[in-house]
Parts: sequence; structure tokens; C-alpha cells
Amino acid sequence: MALHSPRDLFLFELGTVRDIERSGGVLLGQLAQRVHDDALRQVLDAQAQEDRKLTQNILDCLASIGRSPLETTAHVVEAVRNSFQEFCRMDPSPEVVDLMVTKVSSWYTEHAIVRYRGLLDSATFLGDQECARLLLANLVSKEAFLAKLRQISVASAMQRASAALATSPP
Repeated sequence: MALHSPRDLFLFELGTVRDIERSGGVLLGQLAQRVHDDALRQVLDAQAQEDRKLTQNILDCLASIGRSPLETTAHVVEAVRNSFQEFCRMDPSPEVVDLMVTKVSSWYTEHAIVRYRGLLDSATFLGDQECARLLLANLVSKEAFLAKLRQISVASAMQRASAALATSPP
């Protein structure tokens, strides 16, 4: 399909974000299997399931404008996966694995947030109110997930600092 209009670009980007949600949900499920922290695992598993709902929102957006999704590839998810696999070849400790999982999950999510903001602007510009509503719901979900990741990261850092203080000589 040739891309000649803002609508064409919008459809292309919707296809890409749909793939981000599909492949990102799989990635989060895989990362959840690697972590040792139960709270982090639960958050990742919950978001992997949520990503299925977000994918459906994208499909519903497309249906509301009478279009089918374009088949595109979300290269960012593959890049995040590759980065994590490279990291794992360095034989990290369980604690460091959890830290890295938090980081790569954040990378993926921050990218999705940026994409959703652009899509929301496009839907608004094109007058697609139902798409805008669905995309806003997805954006809010991603921002909430990122906040949970940050909360876990801060709690983990505080726990490590407390442990370090407890074991250091007076």
C-alpha cells in the first residue's frame, strides 16, 4: 500500500502499534518468567494480559473507521528482546536480572507511550473520535504500567540501600 495521506500514515502507525502490543505482550510474559521478585512478576504478567486488551482496542479503532489493520513489524520490541538476551549472556545475578527486566520493560513501554501520543494527535486531527477514545485508554494504561515499574524500581533501590547500610561497619 502506498502512503499518500495523513490517513494512510495513521493506518500504518496503527498497524505498527498493534504489533507493538502483540509482540510486547509476549515479551512481557517472557520477562516475567525470568524475574525473581514476585511483585515485579505479577505486574509484568498483568500487563502482558492487558496488552491483549490494548490490541483489541486498536482493532476496534480500525473497525470504527471501516479499515483493516496493515501488517507491519514493531522492530523496537525485537531490539529490546535482543538487548535483554545479550545482557543475559553476561551471567547476571538474580537481583541484576530483575533490575534489567524493569529497565527493558520501561524502554518498551516508553516507546509505546510516545507512539500512542502521536496516534492520539492523528486521530484527533482526522476527526476519528472513537479511535481517539480507544487510543487514549491505551495511553492511560501504558502510563499506569510505567508508573508501577518506577514504583517497583524505587522500592528495590531503597531496599538495596537499606541492606547496604545494615551490612556496612559503623
